[in-house]
Amino acid sequence: MKRLAITLLFLLSLPCGMEAQGLWSRFLLWVREGNTFDSTYIYQRPAGFQVSIDASLQRALVDLQADFTTTCYDGEGSVVATDVPSQATIGLSNNLNGSFGAGFAYGKLGLGFGFYSWPAEAKKSSVNLNLGYQGHKWGINASLSGFQHQSTNTLTIGKEGDTWYRHTESMSANPGTVFHLAADAYWVINRQRFAYTAAYKCDMVQRHSTGSLLICARGDITGMVYEGDDRMFTATDFSSYATVYNSVGVGYSHNIVFVHRDAEDSCNNGLFNITLNLTAMPVLTYSSGIIAMPVDGSDNVTIASSITPNAIANAALGISLGQWFFSLQYRHNFFYFRSADKMSAADLGMSNSDIKDVTVNGLMQSWRLMTMAAFNF
Repeated sequence: MKRLAITLLFLLSLPCGMEAQGLWSRFLLWVREGNTFDSTYIYQRPAGFQVSIDASLQRALVDLQADFTTTCYDGEGSVVATDVPSQATIGLSNNLNGSFGAGFAYGKLGLGFGFYSWPAEAKKSSVNLNLGYQGHKWGINASLSGFQHQSTNTLTIGKEGDTWYRHTESMSANPGTVFHLAADAYWVINRQRFAYTAAYKCDMVQRHSTGSLLICARGDITGMVYEGDDRMFTATDFSSYATVYNSVGVGYSHNIVFVHRDAEDSCNNGLFNITLNLTAMPVLTYSSGIIAMPVDGSDNVTIASSITPNAIANAALGISLGQWFFSLQYRHNFFYFRSADKMSAADLGMSNSDIKDVTVNGLMQSWRLMTMAAFNF
C-alpha cells in the first residue's frame, strides 16, 4: 500500500514538474529575447564605462485651489451671510533654476547626481539624484530632487461688490523646501527594431527611423515643507503637504534618424549618427491624494482624488560621434488633481465649523531641459 501511494504521488507530480520546467524555460527564453534585436536597425556599442556631464534648467509649476463655503460675521459677531462662496490657492511658479551634474554608467545601468547653482537667494543647497536601468526592451528610473522656493497664497471670500468681500494675497516669509521623488518604468513593444534610449544615452544607436508603442507607469511624490510660521493655505494649520499619485498608460515613441554612418572598428571610430526622439505617453492616474501635515503633530489629513487623465511628454536629439555622445533633452510631466468628495472643516482636521463643502483641485507640472556630453571608454 505504501509503495502504491508513493507511485501515485510520483505520477501525479510529473505534470506539475513538467509544467514548472516549461514555465522556467519560457522565462529564460524571455530573458534571452530581451537581449536580442535586429542589427540592421539597431547598433549596440561594445559594453564600456561611460562618464557624462550635464547642465539643465528645470521648473515646477504647482497651482492648488480649494473652493468652499463659509459664514461671514459683522464686527459685533452677528451673522451677515451664510454659505458664502470662497476660494484659497497655493501657487509655485516663478522657480526657474539651473543645475550642473555628472553621471556614471556601465551598459544599461546608470547613476547621476547634480547640484543647483542658482538662484543664489536660496538659503539651503539643493541636489538631485537619479538611478536607473534603461534597456531597449524595458527600463526603470528613480529620481530625487529638491530646491528652495517661496509660495504665494491667496484667500478670497465672496464676490466683488458684496459687503463682506475680502481678498488677500501673500508670499511665504521663508523659502520652503520643495521635494520631488519619482519612479518611471517603460516597456517597449517593438523592441527588435526600436532603440528607445538612442537619443538619451550612448549605449545603443538607431540605424533607421522607426517607432513603437510603449507601456508606461509612473509613481510620484511632490511636496513642500514650510518653515517658521508659513502655512500651506492661508488661515490653516498645515505646515507641509505632499501629493502622491500612481499612473499607468500606453504611449508612442518614434526615432527619426537624420544621419547614420557605421563605425569602422570596435573603438567606434567613424561612427556618426543624429537621431531625434519624440515620445507622448498619456496616462491614467488611478490612485492619488494630497497628504497635509498639521503643525501640531496630530494625524495627517488625506484628501483623496478621483481618477484623472494625465500625460508625460519627452523629446531628445542625440548625436553619436565616435566614442562621444551628445544629447539635448526635454521632459514635461502633467498631473491634474481633483478631490473625489466634498469635505467639511472637520474632515480637514480644522475646528472652524463655518467652513464646509470643500473641494480641492489643481494642476501640477514640471519640466526639465538638459544638455549632456558623454564619453564611452
